[in-house]
Amino acid sequence: MDHVLVCLSSSPSNKKTIEEAYRLVQVTQAKFSAIYVETSHSSSLSSQDQKRLQENHRLAQKLGASLEVVYGEDISREVSRYIQMVGVSDVVIGRSALKSRNPFKKTIMAKLLEECHNVEFHIVSDYSLLENFTMRNSIVLFHPIQDLFSCVSILFVTTLIGFVFESMGFTKENIITIYILSVLIISIITTNKGFSLISSIISVIVFNFFFTDPKYTLFVYEQGYPVTFFVMFLSAFMTGTLASRLKSIAKQSSMRAYRTKILLDTDQAFTKTQNKKETINVLGKQLVKLLQKDIVIYNVEENKVVTSYSFWMNEDHHSIDFEEEIVDWVCQNNRQAGYGTKQFGDSKALYLSIQNQNNVYGVVGISIKDNPLESFEMDLLIAILQECALNMENISIQKEKEEAALLAQKEKLRANLLRGISHDLRTPLTTISGNANILMTSGMYLNEETKEDLYKSIFEDSVWLTNVVENLLSVSRIEEGRMNVCFKPELVEELIEEAVHHIDQYKKKNTVKIEIEDSCLLIKADARLIMQLLSNLLDNALKYAGEEVCITIRAYAKNEYAHIEVQDDGPGISAEDIEHIFETFYIGHARIVDSKRSLGLGLSLCKNIVDLHNGSIEVFNVEPHGACFRIKLPIEKVIINE
Repeated sequence: MDHVLVCLSSSPSNKKTIEEAYRLVQVTQAKFSAIYVETSHSSSLSSQDQKRLQENHRLAQKLGASLEVVYGEDISREVSRYIQMVGVSDVVIGRSALKSRNPFKKTIMAKLLEECHNVEFHIVSDYSLLENFTMRNSIVLFHPIQDLFSCVSILFVTTLIGFVFESMGFTKENIITIYILSVLIISIITTNKGFSLISSIISVIVFNFFFTDPKYTLFVYEQGYPVTFFVMFLSAFMTGTLASRLKSIAKQSSMRAYRTKILLDTDQAFTKTQNKKETINVLGKQLVKLLQKDIVIYNVEENKVVTSYSFWMNEDHHSIDFEEEIVDWVCQNNRQAGYGTKQFGDSKALYLSIQNQNNVYGVVGISIKDNPLESFEMDLLIAILQECALNMENISIQKEKEEAALLAQKEKLRANLLRGISHDLRTPLTTISGNANILMTSGMYLNEETKEDLYKSIFEDSVWLTNVVENLLSVSRIEEGRMNVCFKPELVEELIEEAVHHIDQYKKKNTVKIEIEDSCLLIKADARLIMQLLSNLLDNALKYAGEEVCITIRAYAKNEYAHIEVQDDGPGISAEDIEHIFETFYIGHARIVDSKRSLGLGLSLCKNIVDLHNGSIEVFNVEPHGACFRIKLPIEKVIINE
C-alpha cells in the first residue's frame, strides 16, 4: 500500500503543500502521514510563525494525516529516518526545500535525494504542484570538498574582517577572538571533526602571517607571541572540539530517540501477531525498511530449518542464496556467522540467530556485499531480534498453554464419558441380563402376560442402549470431521412423520401433534441426521415432560428459513439448565420419568447436526408451562423449467 508523507513547517505556503498531499492521497488511496522536525531554533519562532505552524498541524490532522513530531538539528536526517522506518512511497515537500540559507551547504532536498531511494518526491510551490523528483536505486555523490571550501571561505572572510579591525585601531586580541569565532563556525557547519583542528592551525598561521611583526612572514619579534599563538590555538581547538562534541551529543540523542521509536513500533507490531509466521513476516518487513537490504529469515524448529521466508528490496534481483552450512552452524552454536566474522567470513551475507535463553527460533540472513552495517544499525538489529525472540517465546508458551488446556478438556470429557457409561449403562444391561435369565430359567412357569412384559422391557432397554451408542458415535464423528454427509432436497413433512413413527411405540399415554403450514416445504439436508435430530428432541421431551403430556411439532417458513419447533407442556427447563443444555455430557437437574439416566449426548448431538447444516437451534420456556426447541434450517428452492 502506498504511503504519502507531507513535511510541515511554519511557511505560509505549507498550507498549500498539505492540501496537495491530501489530493495525492485521494487519488492513490494511500496512507497519509505528516512530520514536523523540531530543532533548537523552533523555540525562537515568532508568534505569527508559531500560530501558522499550529494551524498547519491542525489542518493535516483534520485531513486524516497521522502527525509525527521528531526532534533533531538535521531536518533531512530525521525525515529520511522516518521515511525508511515506516516505508513511505511519496514525499510532498514545500519549494523552500530546494533553497539553502548557507550557500556552502546542501539543501534539504539534495540530502533527501541522497539518503532516500525508491521514493518519489513532489515539490509544491504556492500555486500548484510543479515538479516530481524520483530516485530509483540511484546515489547522489557527496564531495567533502564542499566542507574544505566552506573552511577556506570562512577563514578568508575572517582575515578581511581582521584587516578592517586593524585599520580601525582595534587591538590584536580583538582579531584573535574573531579567528576563534571562525573556528567555532567551521566546527558547526562542517561534517568532519578534523576541520576544527585544521582550521585552528590555519587560523594561528594566518594571524601570524598577516597581523604580527614582521608582517607577511612566519617570524615574530616579541618573545610573548609564541605563548599567545599557543593560547590562541588551544582556545580555538577547544572551542571547535566542544562544538563538535555538542553536535555528536545531539546526533546521539536523535539516534536514541529514533531507536526508541523503532523498537516501540516494532514491539507494537509484534503484539498483534498470533503465530510465528506472522511474527517472521513483521520482522522481515521491518528489517527491509530499516536496513534497506535483502533479508531471508529461516524458521527453525528443534535446531533444524523448517521453512524460509524472503523479503527483497527488488523483486527482480535476489542477492542471498541458501547457504545451508552457515545456517546450520548458527543454529547449533547460537552465534553470528558470515560476512565480517571469523566463521564463513567469505560469505556475502551476515547471519544472526533469533534466540532467547539458548532457544533458537530462527536465523536471519542479511545481504551485506561491500556495504557493512554501521554500529548503530547493528545495535538496533540485535535489539529488534531480541524483541522478536521474546515474542516468539510468548507465542510458544501460549500455544503450550492452549494445548495443555485442550488436553485437560479432553481428559475431562473422557472421565465424564467413562463415569457416565459406568453408571448409566449398568442399569439397562443389568435389567436385560436379569430378565433374560428369568425367561431362560423360569419361562415355563410364567404366564404369557408376564413374559410379554419381560420381552418388552428387554427390547426397550436394548433400543435405548442402541440410541446411546449411535449418539456417541455420531458426536465423535462430527467433532473429528469423519461424518459422511449426503445433502439432498428433503420434504420437512416426511422427515417429521418418519421421526414420529419411530417413537410411536414409546408414546405411552402422551400425545404427539403435527402442525405443518406448507406441505411442500423443502430443506437441503442429510435425511438420516435430521431424523436423528428430531428423534433426540422427541425422546428428550418424552423423558422429561412427564406422563400424559402433549408434544406439538410445528413446521413453517420464515425469512428464508424453515422453522421446526418441538414443544411440550411439561414443567419446562430451569434458567441454569438452559445456559448449558447443549453442552456435551451435561445432564441437567430435571427428574427423568423412567429409571434411566441420560449421558448428556442427545442435545449436544442436535447442536452439532444443526451447525453441520448451517442452521441454528435454541430453547426457551413457553407460557403457561412447557419448553420449546426451535430449529432454523435454510430453505431449499427448487427451480422448475417449463
